[in-house]
Amino acid sequence: GEPNGLVEIHFADGGYYQGVMKDGVITGQGDYQSAFNEVFSGTFQDGILHGENGFWQNVAEDVYTGHFVHGELHGKGTYMSKHGDSYIGYWDSHLKHGRGTTKNKKSSCHKGYYVNGFRHGKGSIEFGIQRFLINKYKEEIQHMKAVKAHKESLRNHDPTSTTTHATPTTTNPIKTDTITNIDTSKTSELHSLSEFDTIFQ
Repeated sequence: GEPNGLVEIHFADGGYYQGVMKDGVITGQGDYQSAFNEVFSGTFQDGILHGENGFWQNVAEDVYTGHFVHGELHGKGTYMSKHGDSYIGYWDSHLKHGRGTTKNKKSSCHKGYYVNGFRHGKGSIEFGIQRFLINKYKEEIQHMKAVKAHKESLRNHDPTSTTTHATPTTTNPIKTDTITNIDTSKTSELHSLSEFDTIFQ
C-alpha cells in the first residue's frame, strides 16, 4: 500500500524529506531539503507548506518564519536576509501586504503599510535617532502649497506683519515626486531630507 506515518525519502534529484506521509502524499509535520539546500519545515498539505509556524530558507540563505497558505507566504511572518535586513509584518501571496516594519541593518527602519509589495499610505522612517513621518497622498501636499501661498499673499499685503518663518535645515528641496506629503504637525522632527532621495527613487 501507500506509505503512511513517519518516513524518510531520498529523491532522485538529491532532495530529502523526513516527516509524515498520508496515502503516499507528504501531508503533516515534516522537513524537506532540496538538492540546492533550500529548506522547508512545518506542516505540509499535499506536498507544500500550509499553516502557521512554517519555516523556509531559500538558496540565498534568506529565512522566512510564519504563516503559509498553499505554499505561499500569506498572513503574519518574519523575513530575514542573510545580511541582516528584515521585514516583520503581513503578507499576501508572497508580497508584503498590510502593516509591517522593514529594517535595513545599515541605515533605516520603515514602519507603515504595504500594498502588493510597495509602501502605501501613512508611515514613518527612522535614521538612527531621526524620525520622519510620511503620508503619500498628493492631494494633501497640494493643499499645503495652497495654504502657504495664501499666507505669503497676506504677508505681502501687510507691511506691518512681523511673522517669522523657520529656515529650512537643508538646501536640498523636497521632491514632490519622491515624497508626496510630510505631516506638518511633525516638521520639528525633520532634521535632514536628503536621505529620502535614495530611498524612494
